[in-house]
Amino acid sequence: MKSFTERAFQNQLIKKFRNAKYQAHHRGQEWNITREEFIDLWMKNDRIEQSGNTLTSLSMCRIDLNKGWTLDNVHIITRSKMLTNPQRGVVISQGSANNRSSRC
Repeated sequence: MKSFTERAFQNQLIKKFRNAKYQAHHRGQEWNITREEFIDLWMKNDRIEQSGNTLTSLSMCRIDLNKGWTLDNVHIITRSKMLTNPQRGVVISQGSANNRSSRC
């Protein structure tokens, strides 16, 4: 039987997966990552505990913004690194972590 903490993490990841998949479809972006692949990606090195909306939090982001959400085109990096990606043309300040233009 899974502990409460394990179930809570799994539930958090499932919610995170559904939100990410919905957002990609809503934006017309290809999504080819299964729930299991998504969970595996986040569970490596306990990354889920580091996710969030601060500049030092981790986010899953596309490597090439012209391609869809596929395992070979995503990585998990800090939001500050994601926001300074030259493909985005976004310059960040300390208070802009929740800026809508910051989406992957």
